[in-house]
Amino acid sequence: MSFVDKLFGKKATMDPSRVRSMMAPTQGLVTEQIGIGRDLMDPTSAMNLNFRNIMAQRAAESGAQSGLQMQKMAAMTGVSPAVAMMQSRMAMNQNMGNINNQFLNQLNQRFGQGMGLLQSATGLQQSLDEGNVNTYLADINAQNARRNQRMGMAASLVGSAMKAFMPIPGAGGTP
Repeated sequence: MSFVDKLFGKKATMDPSRVRSMMAPTQGLVTEQIGIGRDLMDPTSAMNLNFRNIMAQRAAESGAQSGLQMQKMAAMTGVSPAVAMMQSRMAMNQNMGNINNQFLNQLNQRFGQGMGLLQSATGLQQSLDEGNVNTYLADINAQNARRNQRMGMAASLVGSAMKAFMPIPGAGGTP
């Protein structure tokens, strides 16, 4: 450590790891948002496949109910069992087709939601990073300004002391 550093304090410098540690909690949340956004945009993600399975299950249930209704109507009107079975399968297939269309529409909406989430997370990340870094840099600048002020005061005192002990030329010094 130099004499100046011992006397006035060491000059403050930025530590990038400190900035990263300040951002760690927010970074974790933003990373999570980015993951969710990407999952929403990926048709093969676990989130979307689970959603599709739920929709398919509901379609199968709805189709089965429609099929039962068709069989009941067929029994009441005297339609043959084969025709009733065919109508039941048609109703189930129609429900499954509707579910596939609904799933594709939902995937499109989810892609848009995922993009929005990514854009939002990116903006948040940028704002938080800039704010924390600016605060940290302002603190470093303030520390260095105080150090410079102490150095200036000391230089002024040394200059005043030197003037006090130096003879003034032409003021009755040596003949």
